[in-house]
Amino acid sequence: MIVSTLLLALAAAMPAVFASPVPEPLPAPKGEPKNATLKADFSIAAAPTFYSGPWWNFPAMNTWLTFEDMFNRNKPSMLSTGNTGEDVGRIWNAIKECAKKGVDERVILGIIMQESHGNVGVITTKSPDGIDTAGLMQCSGCPGFPGRHGLSQVRLPFLKT
Repeated sequence: MIVSTLLLALAAAMPAVFASPVPEPLPAPKGEPKNATLKADFSIAAAPTFYSGPWWNFPAMNTWLTFEDMFNRNKPSMLSTGNTGEDVGRIWNAIKECAKKGVDERVILGIIMQESHGNVGVITTKSPDGIDTAGLMQCSGCPGFPGRHGLSQVRLPFLKT
């Protein structure tokens, strides 16, 4: 059930991303972009850094935490929601499976942690127009399992490898 929610959310979101018209790129800054010489600081004190603006204002991907480190840092938070160890393992499996379609694992995990704190039993909310937004990624029209934990992991047919 966890993987079905995550995979439905990604399947629904991906066509819109790839079918959208590509905006004109912003002009690159003169000289070196800020992220070209960025020194990675992965201390807890560095965590609240806020980034905004064009792509060159953000840290280069090679300075990001590894997926494994990011997942392990978020595991206590996921377990504090009432998830079982198996639930957390299924989230790992679902992210790994979905990432095979081309979305970075860390991006998927970041969305999950922002939207549901990794709680497989997160409540279903409603969008301003009354549509359910549910699941780990709180996606429009996706199924939710409010208050439920210890759910089985299913494989959806559109994820054939």
